[in-house]
Amino acid sequence: MSARHVRAEAAAWLARLHADDATDADRAACTAWLAEAPAHRAAMAEANAMWDATGGLAGQWRKPDATGAPPWRRRGVLALSGAAAATMVLGGVGLSLLPRQAYATGIGEQKQVRLPDGSMLFLDACSRVTCAFSRRLREVVLHRGRIALTVAPDPGRPFLITGRHVRLFPLGRTVQVAELDGAVSVTALDGAVVTDVPGAGTLTLTGGERLTQAGGAAPVTDRPALATVTAWQSGRLDFANERLAQAIAEMNRYTHRRLVLGAPDLGRLRISGSYRAHATADFAHAVALLFGLHVNETPTHLTLRRQ
Repeated sequence: MSARHVRAEAAAWLARLHADDATDADRAACTAWLAEAPAHRAAMAEANAMWDATGGLAGQWRKPDATGAPPWRRRGVLALSGAAAATMVLGGVGLSLLPRQAYATGIGEQKQVRLPDGSMLFLDACSRVTCAFSRRLREVVLHRGRIALTVAPDPGRPFLITGRHVRLFPLGRTVQVAELDGAVSVTALDGAVVTDVPGAGTLTLTGGERLTQAGGAAPVTDRPALATVTAWQSGRLDFANERLAQAIAEMNRYTHRRLVLGAPDLGRLRISGSYRAHATADFAHAVALLFGLHVNETPTHLTLRRQ
């Protein structure tokens, strides 16, 4: 086993042992892991040193309470427990495990997969992931598209999700991740998520929070309506004051009959509403009625033009 892999395992154990719900069984399992090899003990000593060195970093995620006690020294802060160890995993001791299993969807296709550990992975249209598992660690790599992951409880095997522009370490139950058209979105649907996005550093999202970043702009966090964010899982797309160009890009992931704008400036129009993902023609005619446009229909395209 490579030294990189052993360091990753040590970081994962440190994250687990600093979690609020760590059990005596977790501690016993970690002790057994340490006894397996001198390299394990050396890696844990290095991980502990990094933990001590990053204690002040945790204060960037949550402010002290009224007593002045740092949040990582208080109980009931799962979002912070293990966050420094998660930072080590996110920041340079990630996984490189084989074999990997790939899952992919095409245009208009969605897929739900039960992973070997019992976690449930839901792939949206035009998405691709690869997954790898060891005795200590679990990883999903998002190559493109959008996924929702419900993590099966497994105290000894934390989950790492990596994408082209984001890495995250779910500390909770369910997370949604998307990399679409150069934009990154991470939503903590249930529990906390430690994220690492260029320009944002390491941030902790709690249940209901979302982090988005597009086009090199500064990352933004908010609390969207979760019913809107997860509508794709039930075959609908919900738009809230969305640019028409972006809404059309979303609709085109579900159809071979492409939606096209007859003029670039039409893309700046704003649209709200809930639409069936595969009902491309209905969407086109609804938009035309809303903005006084005309729909030019061919077997392969629906073009929105001015009257």
